[in-house]
Amino acid sequence: MALIARWASRGARLVTTVAIVDSGSSLSLFPVELAIELGLEERDLTPSPHGAQGVEGSFETWSASEPIWGRVLSGRPSGRELWGQEFALRPLFSEHEVALLGRWDFFRAFVITFEEDERAPRFHLDSHARRAA
Repeated sequence: MALIARWASRGARLVTTVAIVDSGSSLSLFPVELAIELGLEERDLTPSPHGAQGVEGSFETWSASEPIWGRVLSGRPSGRELWGQEFALRPLFSEHEVALLGRWDFFRAFVITFEEDERAPRFHLDSHARRAA
């Protein structure tokens, strides 16, 4: 999934990134390089006391004192466009290269459906506003 992300503390530097929607991840996890692209500096990142645990073991992580704001960038045949409302992310940052969107923040912002169909597995994203309608 493609996202446009920004960190509001020192200007609105917009960064486009690709992230994996990960139902197995309790938190969102972004590469530390993305923090730098967003304008965060070393002083803006606090080491997480316990780091994080993944498939390959434990690793160091850092958190920002303020949220990262994101919007989904849809890939429609007519071209890419922003979709849905802006939402707050509280990701941890690590030396890993892959961005993951986890349950604590991304899954709270949307209604996410995975359909396990062996012929055509599907992933669907809805805004909470559509669910209430």
